[in-house]
Amino acid sequence: FAEPGTYTISFTAVDMDGDTGSDMVTITVNPVVVDTEPVVSIIIPESDLTIPQGHAIQFMGLVQGGNPPFAYEWNFDGAAENLSFENPPRPTLFEQPGTYTITLTVTDAEGDTDSFSRVITVLGPVIRPEKPQLVSSGDAPVDPVLAATLGTAEFVHTTDGYTHAATRWQVRDHFSTPVLDITTDTHLTIIPLPMLLLKSNATYYWRAMFIDDAGNESEWSDTASFGTAVDNDADGNGVSDELEVDETVDLNRNGRPDIEQDDLKCIRTAAGNSIIGVKASGSENAIEALHAVSPDDIGEEPDQSALLLFGLVSFRLSITTPGDTAEVIFYLNRSLPEGTRWYGYNAMDGWSDDSESADFSEDGQAVILSLQDGGSRDADGTVNGIILYTSGPGTPPEEPLSLPPPPDSDSVGGSGCFIDCMIR
Repeated sequence: FAEPGTYTISFTAVDMDGDTGSDMVTITVNPVVVDTEPVVSIIIPESDLTIPQGHAIQFMGLVQGGNPPFAYEWNFDGAAENLSFENPPRPTLFEQPGTYTITLTVTDAEGDTDSFSRVITVLGPVIRPEKPQLVSSGDAPVDPVLAATLGTAEFVHTTDGYTHAATRWQVRDHFSTPVLDITTDTHLTIIPLPMLLLKSNATYYWRAMFIDDAGNESEWSDTASFGTAVDNDADGNGVSDELEVDETVDLNRNGRPDIEQDDLKCIRTAAGNSIIGVKASGSENAIEALHAVSPDDIGEEPDQSALLLFGLVSFRLSITTPGDTAEVIFYLNRSLPEGTRWYGYNAMDGWSDDSESADFSEDGQAVILSLQDGGSRDADGTVNGIILYTSGPGTPPEEPLSLPPPPDSDSVGGSGCFIDCMIR
């Protein structure tokens, strides 16, 4: 019997007298039963999910193979009542946050079973600060030297009991590498930008992020922009035209006018009737801009009343490899008195006494400092290939010192050649 079905088999016999007799039998041929195990899957949703609290999901399963009829068991891991339907008749609502393993188990007529699970992660209420609201500084161009002050509205949180612990500030030039990317616990809603952070006649974009005392971060604020004014640097050499030196100045004593040396910039100081030159180590490192800063531009003195002998100088130094350290040499056209201190200034952190890191020449006409990109003395606090540093010589208030008179020639500088050779 090649095919399943019901067959009637008849038999008839005839004897020599022609008499007959017959009988029949019915045979039922059943189909061949192949015992396969069921293979179960959940086809909706197609993958594990992360959803917000209060969201509902429709589930649908699929059984392949096995021997029907099937018994179904949906286990919702406490998110909902378990069901014994082929598929849930309605979407399942997830009312509480947590991680739920949803399992479909199928048993066929032969007692074979298979299971399949999906993991549903339900997020609770978002606990984070509200995203900062930026405060506009107006439409007037910003001074590229003294820069700007950025600000936000007051800190607001989605949940009571959290406080404002820190703010991340970010300033970009056309959204390339940030010129400033710093997290601070002191400048929470207002931050002054470092001197020479910004370039002349450029557009900058900035945003802020609040961080609470549990480390939860807000979304970034919307992005705002501002422009900088055109500076007074017609020749584009990074020094304001009114503070340029002439061809008689040779502070590093190499026989060439300093204004003809690309790796050295000189400037007339804002106080003390002097000249300071600045040079960085490494042939690829370069002082991009140099500015003389009057204490009046800052509004406060180091140690309340220390005497700044020449005011301050601020520079922007580009280095080849972000994060590297560069040696910077300051040349002076007059000797510093013994006991002079070297003060640094950062608009965000205030004053620092950097004398312990400063190497003064014996005749007081040169000072060497090591500065690291993104280090403690880099005013932008960002590893970005730019070092910003504002500093100058001064004397502590309890030990006032007097400068010697200015030299007859701007080019005087006895130790310049020796130190220049050391820093090459």
